[in-house]
Amino acid sequence: MNAVNFNMLALLDELSELVYISDVDTYEMIFINESAKSFFSINTDVCGRKCYEVLQGRSSPCSFCTNAKLSHDKFYTWEIYNRKVSRHYLLKDKLISWNGREARLEIAFDITEKENQKDTLKNALDAEVAVLNCVKVLTEAESYSEAVSKVLENVGLFLAAERTYIFEIRDKLIDNTYEWCAPGVSPQIDNLQGLPVGLISFWRESFDAGQCFVITDIEELREARRDEYEILRAQKIRSLIAAPLVVDGRLIGYLGVDNPPAARILHLSPLLITLTNFITGTMQRSLYQRRLEELSYNDMLTGLHNRNAFIRDVESLSKNGFESLGIIYVDVNGLKKYNDEYGHAAGDLALVKMAKTVESVFHEKGNSTYRIGGDEFVVLSPNSSEEYFNALVAKLKAKICRDEDGMQSFSMGWCWASGGCDIQDLLTEADEQMYLDKKQFYRSKAASKRYRVCNDEVLGLGDPEALRRQLDDDRFLVYFQPKVSVADHKPIGAEALTRYLSSEGALIAPDQFISMLENNRLIWMLDFWVFGFVCRKIRQWLDLGKKVLPISVNFSRATISEADFVERLEEAWRQWNVPKELLEIEVTETVEVDDEKNFLEIVKRVKEAGFQISIDDFGARYANLSLFASSCFDVLKIDRGLVRDLPDNPTAFAVLKAIADICKKMNIRVIAEGIENDRQLKALMEIGCDGLQGFHFSRPIPLEEYQAKYLNAQDGHGMA
Repeated sequence: MNAVNFNMLALLDELSELVYISDVDTYEMIFINESAKSFFSINTDVCGRKCYEVLQGRSSPCSFCTNAKLSHDKFYTWEIYNRKVSRHYLLKDKLISWNGREARLEIAFDITEKENQKDTLKNALDAEVAVLNCVKVLTEAESYSEAVSKVLENVGLFLAAERTYIFEIRDKLIDNTYEWCAPGVSPQIDNLQGLPVGLISFWRESFDAGQCFVITDIEELREARRDEYEILRAQKIRSLIAAPLVVDGRLIGYLGVDNPPAARILHLSPLLITLTNFITGTMQRSLYQRRLEELSYNDMLTGLHNRNAFIRDVESLSKNGFESLGIIYVDVNGLKKYNDEYGHAAGDLALVKMAKTVESVFHEKGNSTYRIGGDEFVVLSPNSSEEYFNALVAKLKAKICRDEDGMQSFSMGWCWASGGCDIQDLLTEADEQMYLDKKQFYRSKAASKRYRVCNDEVLGLGDPEALRRQLDDDRFLVYFQPKVSVADHKPIGAEALTRYLSSEGALIAPDQFISMLENNRLIWMLDFWVFGFVCRKIRQWLDLGKKVLPISVNFSRATISEADFVERLEEAWRQWNVPKELLEIEVTETVEVDDEKNFLEIVKRVKEAGFQISIDDFGARYANLSLFASSCFDVLKIDRGLVRDLPDNPTAFAVLKAIADICKKMNIRVIAEGIENDRQLKALMEIGCDGLQGFHFSRPIPLEEYQAKYLNAQDGHGMA
């Protein structure tokens, strides 16, 4: 060896990088520096041994050998992963002359950490994409079950796992409720039902800390946790990672991944924790939807189907057709008078009795009975013969005794037709017959402020010109019923309510003219008149420097469902230009069967225009699932029917508590109306409502009294 070569070897031995020299033709090692000897644990002389044997652990030349690419002029740079030592290297190779031989000089730079960082970044980006795909599935799937099943499949494929699944805790047991298995992996879901929750007691510490529980090798459990070990081993689990499913701080289950790649198992926690948060959110929405569906299609007082169910079934009949259809409308007469004289509890009891009577006659399969309003019932009898239907109508009439002074008095309308007719025409015909029957009932009463005189006058409001004259003459009066906070019972707003002043000076309640105006398609005139009145008063109060509380104005669904409703609302508002946060649009009843999709779109547009939206009478008539699920309103008003027997009805309490909890999570304010006593108040405070309204605090009061009590009070001059 000449002096130059000797000096070069001495220099190479000083380098921390791995360096070797080999014969290009024979692959025999000529030199390896001290750093390389130490790293490869070489204690003997390697000269004469093959480079591929020493460095790669191979028995023949490497297929990726770069000898053919080397030159004396410059270094050739490339990268490789050395499987023998599991490291990544950046290599610089060059041809040199060594004692007359053509030799290869290679310097290896360890870039493993850099490559690991690149892999980590790539995995993180891939994980982010996987999570986003799963979130997209959770938000777009039609059902929770479909969404979860698809998510488990996506997670399993992304992680190259053998099995992914969800366990749910039910009391003291855990059940495997969802499962995905890779090809060739046997499903386990049927074998994993009703397991004791104690099996995961050791996992709870991690779960309670919001972390994943990881088992890298189940053999570590063989002695310490034998029961857990046997169950996992029976499923051919070698390793697993489980992420907690938590709702409101309570563990409800977990998501598990069996036998993921060992190199990745310790890096999966952030991905799974993020994913379980979205899964529990979807799970809660699914639960809320199931609860709302129960509320949405059943009348809480009578147990009959409600108006939503009626709309749904009418749409189904219209779509699918029918051989024949019989329809009955039954309306209880004198409900308000009965409530005033005997109390609301007695009125509710009579309504329940009426419901049971109608149901007892039309109980046979195929017939459906609905309570579609406070005192109104409907029966649909599809595909029945005319003789059968008429016999049941006669039976119902005979069973309900006409007592003019009691709740048993009723009005009825009915019709039957064979297939091919329009269902809306049949509904209108039966409804009109019922109203004709009701007119006869009131006309048969002795003249009084409640009956004939007022009723004849009210019937005249069905003429649009007559109605316009009465509005212009201020024969309609606006009363205000305050709303108070739950916390301190201080006023937080009011509802504008309408009364009609008859020519005899009698105040006529809205239940005697609203339905008639709706049936005559004139309710919009009254609705916009009241809205304009409220806007004008708010403007006057503001100009006087008063501190004004928000006022809610009722709009019939027949009015709000008109295509140009939002434009007309904006036009009426612009005349007075009052702050929109002081106006709340309350959606009230209608006898129409609305186009729900169109109606929902209009409600959203009203909210987008800046107005507050309130859904009135929830739980009695309009527990509308599509509205609720869309979150396109701000306030939910609980119907007085649910509030009335709340202290003595655990079911009603549970229903209202569920509603309040759902609304709280969706940032919807809950107002309970119809509070009449301290027991109802106490129960509602336990439930967690935001506001209260009812005779217990104040009856609807005239404008002057409201101004004196609630506007001057803001300046400290009036009553609180």
